[in-house]
Amino acid sequence: MASTASHPPVVMVWHALGFERAKGLPGQIGHMLLSPDEVEGALEATRRAFDGPPPDYLLALARRYCGRSVADESLRDALTFQPDGLGGRAAVE
Repeated sequence: MASTASHPPVVMVWHALGFERAKGLPGQIGHMLLSPDEVEGALEATRRAFDGPPPDYLLALARRYCGRSVADESLRDALTFQPDGLGGRAAVE
């Protein structure tokens, strides 16, 4: 996953999801340590946050925040890292 000092992945995700959805993500602004028993709940919270907006809409919001200084591939990586990492489906294809 690519990141620049001015556009950390967690900020891209929060801008794409918006505050109401992003605040439901597990952890604390991108930092999350889970025990095995907590993974299923974290996956469900992540699915709820990412469900709804179409993938192209999330990508457009992330792009609006970053401008063209971050490639679309990097934006997609930032938007799919958490759902994919928890075993969920890709949020943005």
